[in-house]
Amino acid sequence: MVIPIMGYLGIEPVIGEAFEGEQIPPGVIDRIRESDAFIGFLTQRGDPDQQGVYRTHDWVQTEIGAAVMAPLDKVLTVREVGIDDQGGLGGNRQWMVYEESKRAEFLVELVGVLRRWAGGIDVTLRVTPDDVAKELADYVDRSAADCTYRVKKGGRTSPPRPATISVETGGPTIWAGGIPQSTMVGFQVEAAGMTWTSSYMSVESLDVELRKVR
Repeated sequence: MVIPIMGYLGIEPVIGEAFEGEQIPPGVIDRIRESDAFIGFLTQRGDPDQQGVYRTHDWVQTEIGAAVMAPLDKVLTVREVGIDDQGGLGGNRQWMVYEESKRAEFLVELVGVLRRWAGGIDVTLRVTPDDVAKELADYVDRSAADCTYRVKKGGRTSPPRPATISVETGGPTIWAGGIPQSTMVGFQVEAAGMTWTSSYMSVESLDVELRKVR
């Protein structure tokens, strides 16, 4: 349920894997460090002890610690009711309690958190150079051009996300919303079987330089 919600909000999930014990591969730690945010789900494992407290997966605790030490600005721990509150590295970070009988309420609260996280930068960029802008203007006027963008951070590049290209005063303009801060962004425009792309650039740029690649 959580993964589709993230996709709807424009958040690209990188799903972890289950491991036994506390040791997780270095590649997983690297993916955590390259991410913009982290959610760790501490769920019940095995039978409760005499006090009715459940253990949870050690590898999730290790991942939470890696996210805190990275350090990531956005770290959320979701703790199922009955789990031992071990505090530690994740203790001073945002956390939520999950109770199966109150699943709907939990999802509403989680969506609120994800919406706040997803709030990024909206950019409006003028297409350059002039010859490319003139060539694209006719396709854009006829709604015959599609535009997408990708964001890059560290060694990871996102899947293509939709952007809007329109003709404004001065020529074609590209608008993209919710771009995470501290990332680089690259654009691609397709029309009449042709493709124009840009290099990856700062979200603080005012222009986007496109070049035809096919």
